[in-house]
Amino acid sequence: MSEDNPWRLQFEHEQLTRQLAAQAHQKEREVLFGNEAFLIGVLQMVSGGSLFAGLSQTQALERLAGSVSFLGFITLMAAALVASVRAAYWKHEYKMWDVKGRSASPKEITPKQKPEDARQASDW
Repeated sequence: MSEDNPWRLQFEHEQLTRQLAAQAHQKEREVLFGNEAFLIGVLQMVSGGSLFAGLSQTQALERLAGSVSFLGFITLMAAALVASVRAAYWKHEYKMWDVKGRSASPKEITPKQKPEDARQASDW
């Protein structure tokens, strides 16, 4: 095959474009994952700290706000802590599946392969 084949040049250009787009997308995902991790950590610290502070000042809070308000506050902070821990776990699971998905993705079909080879590769 000659190097001036327009179909091959177009194919190579599209391959390069896809690779660059995938690299840019991966960088954006890493930044977003970092931001998500920070936000989940903040939520855990705020809810856990509020829960700890509320429990350590139980008598004063019940005297100032009443027992129903105090129990509502403690319940909401405990629920927020559980939700933030679940969010961290689900984020970890998503990242794990993302890594598995990238390693198990089918390989790109090169133009050198015959159509029979491509059909067999898609059957797997």
